[in-house]
Amino acid sequence: MREKKLSLAIACVIFLFISMAAYADTQNTVYTNPRFSISINCPKNWRVALEDNILEGRYGPEGVLVKFRKRSGPYSPYLSLSLVSALKMLREDWKAQEMMEHYLQGIQEKYAGKFNLVESAQDTFVNDIPAVQVIYDVVMGLGIEFRERVIYLRKNEFFIELIASAPREVFINYDPDFSYAINSLKLE
Repeated sequence: MREKKLSLAIACVIFLFISMAAYADTQNTVYTNPRFSISINCPKNWRVALEDNILEGRYGPEGVLVKFRKRSGPYSPYLSLSLVSALKMLREDWKAQEMMEHYLQGIQEKYAGKFNLVESAQDTFVNDIPAVQVIYDVVMGLGIEFRERVIYLRKNEFFIELIASAPREVFINYDPDFSYAINSLKLE
């Protein structure tokens, strides 16, 4: 009788542990950076791969605030949120459109012959904040073709850069996750 009670207790503890782990996996992580007054939700079942990789440069802080990945590996889908100093561009008057043009010029030069613009720069909004978005395909290492959705918006002396990336043939499957996170972005 005592062994049955012990077995039942162990089974209940295991069930409780598995239930708590499953519940935790379905909860969203919210990345918040009080220094820059930015927050963004991590898509469900994604993980934070990089956080607060900010460097203090000549023109102020910049770098990756957070990078979410669906799974491990160099070719797994990701969403990154970065800061780019407007002062570094030596164009304090630039808006998101000018920054996007500069970005596209650099990426087209870097991937010459391996770059295809899918959607040209379009004005859009991220939570009522004016932004610019492009979508392009690019062939990267080992010949794998990626689709990337890039969004720029301006916050004071910074540009906020969002990059959603996945292998081209499965990008559409991850777009709801990308959109969920992007639309959760809050700037104070």
